Amino acid sequence: MYRCIILFISALIAACAGTLPTAYVGSDAGHVIVGIGGVHEMRVSAYHLFFRRIADRALPRETQPVGAFSFAPGFTSTRDYKTSSDSGVVLVSSMPPGQYEIFSYEVYIGSAVGATYFRPKEPFSIPFSVAPGQTVYVGNYQANRIDGTNLLGQRVMASPFFKISDRMDADYAFVKTSKPTLPAPAVNATPRAVVAPTVQLAQ
Repeated sequence: MYRCIILFISALIAACAGTLPTAYVGSDAGHVIVGIGGVHEMRVSAYHLFFRRIADRALPRETQPVGAFSFAPGFTSTRDYKTSSDSGVVLVSSMPPGQYEIFSYEVYIGSAVGATYFRPKEPFSIPFSVAPGQTVYVGNYQANRIDGTNLLGQRVMASPFFKISDRMDADYAFVKTSKPTLPAPAVNATPRAVVAPTVQLAQ
């Protein structure tokens, strides 16, 4: 994990060749469900889970089209759920058919003096397939924090990490109320093996 403190908005997507759609309207569209949130101790402005087509892995990074599943709790986004330990949203995206992978993330913390960004140091891949007319569930990603202290001895977040859990039934129930015609997930693509130190499976 590395920490990057900068005074401008990160441009991971902008630096790539284009943006992959999450609101695709073609007749062959498939649907992706993902939960994103964090434990109550997180003080985060926005989360982004970046995905790309698996076929584009070999391309130079600056030429790879990239998309993002995003949640901005620091900008008054409405939560879909809240438990005693965490809260978050359940997103539904419409995408062209294909083979994809979640390969990176960004945790953004804004402040009056600038912004702090956390991104993974270790590479990882969470593959999923989008099929015409079908729904795929890719897991629920809850951010947790590892704390340290700053130069003033104050407690601050040294690094975040995501715990991925399978909440397919509950997450589908959330989105079914607002999207009653959404097909139930045909595939559960929640990863079943360890992904990376900063992207872990919930126990």
